[in-house]
Amino acid sequence: MNGESMIHNIEDLLEEVKKAAPKKNEAKNIEKKDSMEKVYMFISYDMVNSVAYKTRHKNWINQIWNYYTQLNDLIKAKITMAKIWKTLGDEIIFFVPVYSKDEIEKYTKYAYEILIEQNDEMRKKLKLSFKSTVWLASVCEQSFDEELKNEKCNNIIFDKYEEGDKNEVLRPYNFEKSVDFIGEDIDIGFRISKFSRKRRMIVDANISYFLSDDKSSNLYLIDYKKIKGVWNERYYPIIWYYEEDFKNKTLKESLYYDEHFFCEFSNKIKKGEVVKIDEKEQIEKILEDADKMETIKRIEEYFKRNTKKRGDTVPGKRSEIAEVHCVALCLKKNDNRIEAFVVKRSKDRYRFPKKWEFGCAQLKGNETFEERLEEEYNKRFGLKIKVLEPINSYFFKDRNGRKIPGIIFLAEIKDSNKIDIDKEKYEEYRFISKDEINTIDNWIGEENESVKNLEKAFCIFEKMVSGKAEN
Repeated sequence: MNGESMIHNIEDLLEEVKKAAPKKNEAKNIEKKDSMEKVYMFISYDMVNSVAYKTRHKNWINQIWNYYTQLNDLIKAKITMAKIWKTLGDEIIFFVPVYSKDEIEKYTKYAYEILIEQNDEMRKKLKLSFKSTVWLASVCEQSFDEELKNEKCNNIIFDKYEEGDKNEVLRPYNFEKSVDFIGEDIDIGFRISKFSRKRRMIVDANISYFLSDDKSSNLYLIDYKKIKGVWNERYYPIIWYYEEDFKNKTLKESLYYDEHFFCEFSNKIKKGEVVKIDEKEQIEKILEDADKMETIKRIEEYFKRNTKKRGDTVPGKRSEIAEVHCVALCLKKNDNRIEAFVVKRSKDRYRFPKKWEFGCAQLKGNETFEERLEEEYNKRFGLKIKVLEPINSYFFKDRNGRKIPGIIFLAEIKDSNKIDIDKEKYEEYRFISKDEINTIDNWIGEENESVKNLEKAFCIFEKMVSGKAEN
């Protein structure tokens, strides 16, 4: 922990939390506004020429199914919040909430790299290919038994099944609760997907706007097409995402020798008739002329007021709600050895990258510290723990200078047989003994605070274990 000052009286910390908390109505209004509207990114992978393959091969189902399960695993490993929305024939569609432009860039890059890697493997083994579509929508939550919450919202997310519906067979693969999306921007993704090609990724105009900031853009304006039901029959930009650095080839060099004979887009690329998008104004003009900048403004406003990923301070918005963290120092007895669980933060974390820590959770709603920690550590690390007692408190400052309070608890590990750390947030974990604490020199925090807290946890836990043994 980056402790500006330690507060050894837990009551002092709770008093600080009370002072930082907003008034009841203020918090309610902020929560209501954020819960009504969210921004989602959709990622589709579709198999090309699969019908012919199925006709020729009797065992096609095992071969093709393996690739779809691999896609699912790869997406979940790279984009941990992604879930399967639906499968349509040989197409699988994921959705993921996004909170910033940076996440749009990162998730698009991940989706593209997965496309190319899986495509290379499938082409060698099955002579098949994937194509991909990525699009973005500002979506409002809605239930069928309620009046429309926001008439200005063009896209809606709703529960597909009622609470208590036990028909698991109807639910998509690996889904806890099924949802569905409807709306103008949702439909666009399905309509433009026919203009993708094998090994290619097409992105919608919304995604393109947020990716077109600099000269290193990976966007190529291939053509314009009239698409039924899209933009009032005005021409829609067909934009492909392509990373030259990934394969060290230009878009033109990536073409097969005969590709231009059967693909009009490849023919345009070969002739040099496509445009690389390296200025936002190129997309901005298209959106303005088509009267579609309103959606972009809604998304930008959502990013500004939601600080889940960026930690921005926006006056009067979510950042003013009290943020309270809690940490569990998780220990277990393994034969005659007592061990503590420690984990290393990824290099991409905006707070304390590549530092060793113990995990952390942020208090939500009416949950107790114990409930929050036990749920979060199971979800984030695959650890089943029992929170025992608070042992210390702390403060740290975020990048904007806000003072964030937290409480450190001792916890006993009940089950560590299914550890699965969140790969986006952490890159490594260990179980260490008390003697191995000093083998790690890049702990989170200052002045050996993490070491002192861990040593204290070992002492308390050792006494607990010895007391149980005596009884």
